[in-house]
Amino acid sequence: FEQAAALSNPVPRTPQTQERARQLFAVNCAICHGRDGRGQSVVAQHFVQAGFVPPADLASPRVRQRTDGQLYWIVAHGLGNMPPFQDLLTDEQLWTVVYFIREVQGQ
Repeated sequence: FEQAAALSNPVPRTPQTQERARQLFAVNCAICHGRDGRGQSVVAQHFVQAGFVPPADLASPRVRQRTDGQLYWIVAHGLGNMPPFQDLLTDEQLWTVVYFIREVQGQ
């Protein structure tokens, strides 16, 4: 994770990439993080009711402080209750999802 901090996103950020990021997020991430990435979803409510840490609000200061490389690593390998996506998404798709996270943050 620490070494991932120095990684840069190799996927060019274009309008097409950003649209693809939205699509990938909608299919793979929104169920837990909510459609807008703010951590509000039915699944998040179940986590809270069961006494588990809910999915992160992707605009939170904690997520904002992560580098693109760290976000890529978390999506690929999972963290806490979040499962790994490295076997479901290609490297390019993992990096593309990072652009949606940045969009949620207004970046």
